[in-house]
Amino acid sequence: MLKLNVFVIQNVIVKFKIRMQTDRFVSYISIERE
Repeated sequence: MLKLNVFVIQNVIVKFKIRMQTDRFVSYISIERE
């Protein structure tokens, strides 16, 4: 049970990091367009 919990937490952290990078990338692109 604890192992599964750790796996889920890591998965959430990874998704969060990917989302942050994507947001930064998108904002960078929109700045470049203007």
